[in-house]
Amino acid sequence: MSGLPAFEPKPGSIPTLPVPDASAWRRLHLVGIGGAGMRSIARFLLDSGIEVTGSDLKDSPALDGLRAAGAAVHVGHQAGNLGRPDAVVVSSAVPPANPEVRAAADAGIPVLARAQVLAALMRGTRSVAVAGTHGKTTTTSMIAVVLGRAGLSPSFVIGGELNEIGSGAECGTGDVFVAEADESDGTFLLLEPGVGVVTNVEEDHLTFYADREDIERAFASFARRCGRLIACWDDAGVRRFLEGSGIEPVTYGTGPEVDLRLRVEELEPYRARGVVEVEGREISLDLAVPGEHNLLNACAAVAAAGCLGVAAEDAAAALSSFAGVRRRFERRGEAGGATFVDDYSHHPTEISAALSVARGVGGRVVAVCQPLRYSRTQSMWRALGESLAAADVAVVTDPYAASEQPIPGVTGKLIVDAFAESAPGRRVIYLRHLAEVAPVVAGLVRAGDLVITIGGGGDAPMIGEEVMELLREREEAAREAVG
Repeated sequence: MSGLPAFEPKPGSIPTLPVPDASAWRRLHLVGIGGAGMRSIARFLLDSGIEVTGSDLKDSPALDGLRAAGAAVHVGHQAGNLGRPDAVVVSSAVPPANPEVRAAADAGIPVLARAQVLAALMRGTRSVAVAGTHGKTTTTSMIAVVLGRAGLSPSFVIGGELNEIGSGAECGTGDVFVAEADESDGTFLLLEPGVGVVTNVEEDHLTFYADREDIERAFASFARRCGRLIACWDDAGVRRFLEGSGIEPVTYGTGPEVDLRLRVEELEPYRARGVVEVEGREISLDLAVPGEHNLLNACAAVAAAGCLGVAAEDAAAALSSFAGVRRRFERRGEAGGATFVDDYSHHPTEISAALSVARGVGGRVVAVCQPLRYSRTQSMWRALGESLAAADVAVVTDPYAASEQPIPGVTGKLIVDAFAESAPGRRVIYLRHLAEVAPVVAGLVRAGDLVITIGGGGDAPMIGEEVMELLREREEAAREAVG
């Protein structure tokens, strides 16, 4: 087999770790349990009858939800939280010096990465894993919904929350397991899915990968671990890593000579319609989520479901009522005559897609962006600014650090400068202090605007809620003054 050489993960990194035996687990302790991926694992474990305890740095509605589901959750990290679990599970944001991790090591309790747990839970199932720089969460969610409505009762673990059930995980009664496969630190290389999906491959996560070619080698290695591969042929990165690999994928896209060919019919502010040609048949796709990118995600879901015996017509019909995923162009409300939307986008391509949909709604687009991670801002600030310049007005904060330390000289001002260079004359504002953001945005908003908060984690959703509250208070004060 020719093609790209195999990806060589760094010694000791997550892809080099063993997959444990899950059969003896009765109680697990999750450090960093409030993160999107960790709380999905926690939900699945609880659903499957395993006792779950955990901790996180600060309280949140997500922790309240886990408590309601039966988890014992502590705020703050300390050795006394641990008890005697069968294993301790850590998110990628948790350092080895964490007191609970140290206490586990001292007590001889295994410390596992989240990816090790996911790989262990998926063993012995008919598994589907969805990878890609963008679209993983939505595509995984679509597949889980289609299989559920087809009566297969799948288990699933997703790094986001399905709007229709309010959770990103469920332990089904069937033998199918659907999961989002994370490439950010190579963890998808622990999985051996029967069906793998790759939505796209772009440069990202350059704290783990050396360059674009390194990322493509990792995706090629993932593809070789899949029993069957489904790939978006519109994407240049996908075509590059598969060239000469000897892998024969099921392909989908808008171009010719693909197995599932999409024809976009109509893109509306909150809907998308198209036709997918499959084996000589034309099947309608009518989605309650917007954008051409979601029609492509739906094609991937139709293809994956087909590998598990679900007819394309049945898959497309199931997707017609797919309600989307939280923070994926999620309409949050109205205030001051403006509509507020929240989106998880944090990569330039994702921001461009979200703003393209926003412009289709009509009216002025006001974007409020909190970049995700200092490292991504350092490597992509110019592209981030250029993508954000599709907005009529933008407000940019400093990055949300996630697990990183600040990098000297790396601030939101870099993105603002790139925006100003890309779209001279359009208004862009840099605000270092989060407390300033909501009042400034509230002062900018006009009736008819669409305000979109953008950011992968962090404070973006909260900012939108604060702006709406300020606008409602202003409206109430105006009514009282008149009355």
